[in-house]
Amino acid sequence: MKKLICSGILLLGMTTAPLWAEDAMQAEATPGPDQPAATETQPEAKPVEVKLDKNTREAMKQEKAAQKQAEKVAQRQHQQQKMAQKAAQKQQRPAGKPEIKEKGRPFRGDFKSDFDQSALKGNLANAFKKYPEFRQIVEKELALEAQSRDLMKKFKTEKDAGKKAELEKQLRDVVSQHFDARQARRLFELKIFEDRIQELRKQTEDRNGLKERIVDKRMMELIGTDEDLRF
Repeated sequence: MKKLICSGILLLGMTTAPLWAEDAMQAEATPGPDQPAATETQPEAKPVEVKLDKNTREAMKQEKAAQKQAEKVAQRQHQQQKMAQKAAQKQQRPAGKPEIKEKGRPFRGDFKSDFDQSALKGNLANAFKKYPEFRQIVEKELALEAQSRDLMKKFKTEKDAGKKAELEKQLRDVVSQHFDARQARRLFELKIFEDRIQELRKQTEDRNGLKERIVDKRMMELIGTDEDLRF
């Protein structure tokens, strides 16, 4: 009888054990009063597109334009300051001592020299008018240059060996004449330069007789005024 009762108690415990385990698992899964309840995943919110009215857009456009204008004004002012600084430095240089640029560059300041290409530089049209023979020499040189180029083209396209040799002979003769014409032109240019040098020499010698007038004029420029020359 005792064995039968013990067997029944053991069987009852085996059948109720899973129910107790399920209750314990449910209790663990259920959040307590101090634990936050699980929340469902919400979809991400899309950014809201803000539409501006016409007045706001126009105001923003004007503000941007004003900002660009202010940047331009600031840049212009900066450039003006740099120019003013350079002008101040130039005025601070001692008089009579022009500053020399590096690497053989020309003088700075008020120094002027007649030793300049412009003193000898001529005008081709004026030279032709003053020296008609010079124009003839130049025209002959140009004609020989064109003739030599024409013979060169024929020589390159000619296939016959005999004709090609004849063209080469003609080309050599024209190139020789071209050389003589260029030499004649260079010699005549030297003559023009020599004539110009004679003119400059005469001008320099004539200034000796005008020394007092030139000195008086320079003194007027340095210490005189326009009122001194009124009638």
